[in-house]
Amino acid sequence: MLPSKKGFSLVELLVVIVLLLTVGALVFWTVLKALSSVSTSAGEAKKEVEIVLNTDWLVFDLKHAGYGISVNETTAVLSYCNGTNGVEACSVATSVGAVDNKLLLIKETSNIVRSSSYENPSVGFISCKNSLEIINKASGIDTTQHKCVVLDDLKQLVTDNSDCSCSSSPVNTLDFAVLFPYWTDGACKGMTGCCQNQFCTGIAWFLDEPSGDSTYPSSCRLLGTKALYRSYTNSTGNFTKQQIIPCIADWDVWFGLDTDNNTDIDRWVNYLPTADMTSDSNGVNNAMAEQLKMAKVYLLVQASYSADPDYDYCALHGDICNTAQCGSDKLLIDTLKDDDGTEHYVCLKHPDGDTWRHYRWKVIQIDITPFPNIPNAVVTP
Repeated sequence: MLPSKKGFSLVELLVVIVLLLTVGALVFWTVLKALSSVSTSAGEAKKEVEIVLNTDWLVFDLKHAGYGISVNETTAVLSYCNGTNGVEACSVATSVGAVDNKLLLIKETSNIVRSSSYENPSVGFISCKNSLEIINKASGIDTTQHKCVVLDDLKQLVTDNSDCSCSSSPVNTLDFAVLFPYWTDGACKGMTGCCQNQFCTGIAWFLDEPSGDSTYPSSCRLLGTKALYRSYTNSTGNFTKQQIIPCIADWDVWFGLDTDNNTDIDRWVNYLPTADMTSDSNGVNNAMAEQLKMAKVYLLVQASYSADPDYDYCALHGDICNTAQCGSDKLLIDTLKDDDGTEHYVCLKHPDGDTWRHYRWKVIQIDITPFPNIPNAVVTP
């Protein structure tokens, strides 16, 4: 005789159903968290790619500081205002309304990025010898929109308003000349932010409020992060503004100097030009060309567009939050040390309140070296 089969009671069935629902809910919640994490990571990766692409413009501008500018120029081709020092960049920062009055000012004849994509960028040069063209690295330049700065073999200014041709006057009278094209509507002379002795383009990098931009991420606007802008001069000395990178809480630039002429960095400064550069008998740019070895650009970028209540930035990065060096409203990003042991702390400001801690953040550091285009005197035997 077969043993009798006993079925589940109603209570047992209910318990099993509850357990299955509970396990299912936990699995579903785990999957959602995983998907959310993947989505956030993907968003961070995408933003990092965008940041890398857009910082290429900043690197180009810095490496071309002084490009096409003669040794006769009396103003600094590279100037940084950290909000307090009274350098030329501070005057531009005030006029454009830069956040915290921080602004990087670069002067050159080239302008790689402009707001109208159909316009050729003004980059390159033409070398001439006895009115013959020997090198042309300025192909594609629209000569109806460009003029050329002409420098001789000692980097001295011959003229800043020549046609871009080796057969043009006065180029055709010179044994050797280098022509640097500049866009006439984007170059100025004798005004703040421009060169004093020749036409050039002033390029300014700074943070500003993204006012009037309907495409700006709403979460960045709510947190109060700003946009990094690249502006360039027009012929009247005013600046045309382009948004480059959105959602930046703060930024700063530091410069490594070789002040004892042994090729190594021995001093870090948070502004340019320094007092000893402006007092150099050979000119500020000559001193800068000899001393400047590296620029470090730091950006604190919002890397997620939504808050995660289970995420705490400072819980994961406690070594840079609320430090004695930077205080409670800033993050300790880097420590730079002079040869004499003096330490300088790179501190970037995070948004006010506590909400920011539940967002992801990326610290972007860009090291730029060397600066081959800063004009310095040619030493003749």
